Amino acid sequence: MIALYLSPWSSNTALVYLGLLPAVVALESGVRVAAVTAILTPVSVLVGLLVGGSAWSAAVYIAALCLAVAWSYTRGWEGPATYVASQAALAAIAVPGTTLVDGAPNSPTSALVVAAFVLLGGLWVAFIGSFFLDDLPHRDRETPTRRDLYRFALTLTALAFVGTLAAKLVLPGGHAWWVLLTIFVVLQPGIAGSTTRTLHRVLGTVGGGLVAAVLVNLIGINTLTTAIGVIIAVLSGIAYLKAPYWAFAALLTAALMCLSFTPETVMYGYAERAGFTLLGALAVAVVLSVTDLILKQTSKAHPQPTKSSEQND
Repeated sequence: MIALYLSPWSSNTALVYLGLLPAVVALESGVRVAAVTAILTPVSVLVGLLVGGSAWSAAVYIAALCLAVAWSYTRGWEGPATYVASQAALAAIAVPGTTLVDGAPNSPTSALVVAAFVLLGGLWVAFIGSFFLDDLPHRDRETPTRRDLYRFALTLTALAFVGTLAAKLVLPGGHAWWVLLTIFVVLQPGIAGSTTRTLHRVLGTVGGGLVAAVLVNLIGINTLTTAIGVIIAVLSGIAYLKAPYWAFAALLTAALMCLSFTPETVMYGYAERAGFTLLGALAVAVVLSVTDLILKQTSKAHPQPTKSSEQND
């Protein structure tokens, strides 16, 4: 990112970060998974850009990716799968372009150039990871039960489908994709894990974004704030591997704020992103509450399975 920032292509630095982040997350599952993620991320972004012209096509595409995310939990690949899907949502809703191509951002030529920058970021992570991070310790994760996984798949697909339609048809501006980002990163199989992740997400996003917005506004020099954003972006990758989730969310938000906004637009941009994050968190909280209520009512009407049958499930 630093090398690109110092090059004539510096305006495309944020596009490289779209490929860096999922690949860094994938390193927990091994260098091979990171390499596959490095390829799947630009493909998902490319398709997202091409279908982003239609709200319904975008919603169907994101819903299909939700099923892939749910399946990834059976293999322990939910981290990279979640961020691949979130980058696809960004492409389909925000439709990022490149300064190297004239014309619409979702034109085939522009989409291919954007995907190339995303691919560059992911392959760089996989290349460096193969030399220095091939023995990265893996986090222990519990495989969700089949019932929890089915419920998660249904909930995520429904929320993402409706959220994509809302972002394309109702909510203002391309930053509405943060609603989808919040849904993807906080919703997990099991209500307890989703509640904790939601609190961390809101705390990190609102806090980290506010600090970055004030910093950008006070410094007032675009080149300097972009350089700071590059450094924070690098730190966010380290935070994902070493720090609590709220710290990662704070650094990730701060990096994107510094890379995406000028001093004139940063406060409005912060208000938008914080608001969309809260909206996504609220949607998840409401759906989980309703789901929990339905499950409790169902458990009263039907006896719970025995412990042995649940283990077999």
